[in-house]
Amino acid sequence: MPQSTTVDRLLVRGHTSPSNERSQSLRPQTQASIEPRLERTTGGHTGSAEPTIWTPSVRREQRPESAALDTVRNLSPHPLKTAQNARFHELSPDHKEAWTKYHSYSANSKLAVYAKQTNHFLQSAYTDARYCQDTKVRLDGFEHQTFCNRKHCLTCARYKSIRYAYMYGEEVESWKEPKFMSLTIPNIKEDQLSALIDRILTSLRTIYRAINQRRKRKDLPIIKSIKKLETTFNRDRWDYHPHVHLLLEDDSEVDFIKAQWLKLWTEASPKWQHVRDADARSLAETVKYAVKSGGYVDKKFRALPIEALHAMYASLHGRKIVSPTGFTPKRYIHKAERKIYPGHDATYTWDQATNDWLDYVTGEVYSGLVLEPSDGRTRARDIVAS
Repeated sequence: MPQSTTVDRLLVRGHTSPSNERSQSLRPQTQASIEPRLERTTGGHTGSAEPTIWTPSVRREQRPESAALDTVRNLSPHPLKTAQNARFHELSPDHKEAWTKYHSYSANSKLAVYAKQTNHFLQSAYTDARYCQDTKVRLDGFEHQTFCNRKHCLTCARYKSIRYAYMYGEEVESWKEPKFMSLTIPNIKEDQLSALIDRILTSLRTIYRAINQRRKRKDLPIIKSIKKLETTFNRDRWDYHPHVHLLLEDDSEVDFIKAQWLKLWTEASPKWQHVRDADARSLAETVKYAVKSGGYVDKKFRALPIEALHAMYASLHGRKIVSPTGFTPKRYIHKAERKIYPGHDATYTWDQATNDWLDYVTGEVYSGLVLEPSDGRTRARDIVAS
C-alpha cells in the first residue's frame, strides 16, 4: 500500500488551509516510495485540548556563511532589532522569514474576512498579502519568489525596512551630528484618522517648503533628512496616534521645524515634541513599520484588534510613508536570483498549519522553524536534524 504523503496527513488531521488547496497541483501523481518527513509531536500538555505541533525531522542543506546575498537577507545591522522583537532578532534569516510569513498570513486572513464583512475595497489587497511569498521555487541553483508590496504585509514591510536601511545607511553615516525628531499631535478617534493624516502630510510639505526658501535666501544647501509617518493604537482609550519621525543631518533647523509645527497644530503640546541625538538605532526607528501591529498587555505581547488594524491600514492606503530630502539614496538593485543553493531543484509551498514552506514531493521543510504558544507570546526553537 502506498505511504501517505505530507499533504494527505495534514488533510486527514484537519489542518487545511488555502495554501494547501492552491498547492495541491504541485503534488506528483505517484509517491509510493516517498517517506513522509513530518512527525506529529505534542507540547507536553494534558487534557482533551492537547495542542499539536508539527516538528520537521529533516533540515534542508545549510547555506554557507560566505554565500552571496539572497535579496537582503544578510544585510547588517538588522533594522528590526527593537525591544519588542528581541527574540525575533535572535533567529536565523530563514526562521525570520517563516516567523514573519506565519503572522502576516494570520493577520491578513482576518483582515480579509473583516473587509468582506464591511464591504471594504481593501479585501483583495489583504488577500494578496496573505498569499505573499507563498511559493519558493529553487531551479538550477536559483531561488524565485514573488512579493505583494502591500503596506499591511509583514513580509514586505520587513524587506522594505532592510532595503531602506541599505539605501540610506551610507548617507546617514556621513552626517556628523544627526538629530532624531518626533512631531506629535493629540490622540484622535477613528473617524478623524484619515483626514488628519492628510493634514499631517500637508503640514510637512508646508514646513519643508519654508525651510528651503529660508535656506535659499541664505545661500545654503537643502537640508538632508528622512521623513517617516507612523500610526499607533491605544487599546485602553481606543484611539489612534499618528505622528512623524524625522532624521536630520544636524540641528540647524530643529527649532524652526518645531516652531512651524506648533504654529500649524495649535492643539499640539510643546512638551511632546521630542528631539535627541541620533544613535545607531535611529535609522531603524525611522524606516521601520508604518503601523505597530501589537503591544504589551500585562507584560504579554498581544496583537491589536482587527478593527483597529484595518482602520490604520485603510487611512494609510495610497500615502507615501517614507521619503528622503536633500540627497539621492543609494540605488538598490534587487537581486532576486543568486546562485547560492547547491543541490536538487525543489518547490516549497507555504503551509500555515506547519508554519513553514513544504516540498510536497519529498516532505522536506524550508526553514525548520517551530512556533509554540507560550505565555501569550510566540516562542521559536530550532529543530536539529534527527
